[in-house]
Amino acid sequence: MNRFSVLVFACLVAVAAAGCAASRESLIPTRDNVTDAQFKGEIRKSDVPVLVVLGASWCDPCYRVRETLDDLAGEYDGWVSFMFINADTCVSVANAMGVNSIPTMILFDGGKEVERRGGDVDHNEVRAMLNRVLEVEP
Repeated sequence: MNRFSVLVFACLVAVAAAGCAASRESLIPTRDNVTDAQFKGEIRKSDVPVLVVLGASWCDPCYRVRETLDDLAGEYDGWVSFMFINADTCVSVANAMGVNSIPTMILFDGGKEVERRGGDVDHNEVRAMLNRVLEVEP
């Protein structure tokens, strides 16, 4: 194989891998058309804590946070509600929440914000947040 063939092969592998990762179906649907009033109403009415991520489809750290939440969603099924809000299409929600960078993760309990994290977070950080609000020992 010559250099050109190796380069073409490497590019094809990279594109195929990116396509597979991007096509993974998320357990947490993206909310694209929610207003600030609808969002606040859903948070207030929830019987369980709500973990909200404001992010965007083009944002790599947002994608990683979403994968983390997908991995943890099963563990907290029935105990915590998860929500991913597209900050590009739900600008009023992002503004009302004071979000000026993505991803931003906000944990609500009883309709009130109890914790906030910005940037990329790992499984352990998210578990710690959720366990604190649920008053579960690690």
